[in-house]
Amino acid sequence: PAHHFLVGLAKTQFLALAMGVSACGQGLAAYGGAVAVGARTTTAVVLSIFAVIVISSVFTFFFALLGV
Repeated sequence: PAHHFLVGLAKTQFLALAMGVSACGQGLAAYGGAVAVGARTTTAVVLSIFAVIVISSVFTFFFALLGV
């Protein structure tokens, strides 16, 4: 139904923000050449995956409480 689509649109904004913040933060902290950039990229991916799991869980809990 339409409310599932709207819930997905709302959740997507927060997931994108979390991924962007973690990627930019790790990118700005990278120094020391290609090896450091590779390590920071791996860290950014791991943080993004963790953030997606946590944010999706919070949204699921929140929408379950609301009955959506």
